[in-house]
Amino acid sequence: SIDWTFAVSRRDDGEVTAYAVVIHARIVGRVRGWKVRLTSTARVEGDICHRTIAIESGAHFDGAV
Repeated sequence: SIDWTFAVSRRDDGEVTAYAVVIHARIVGRVRGWKVRLTSTARVEGDICHRTIAIESGAHFDGAV
């Protein structure tokens, strides 16, 4: 199988869309992915559209799922 992953490791503003999204930094905007993971350093301000989601302890999320 093919796995398309988009990792956010620095501040990003705007929409992120990928099969798998891993967020390590701050993002302001919508996140769309089949699989979404917020690491302990993630800061998300925006809505998350997902099939599955994992949120590590310490991650900050302000939006709707």
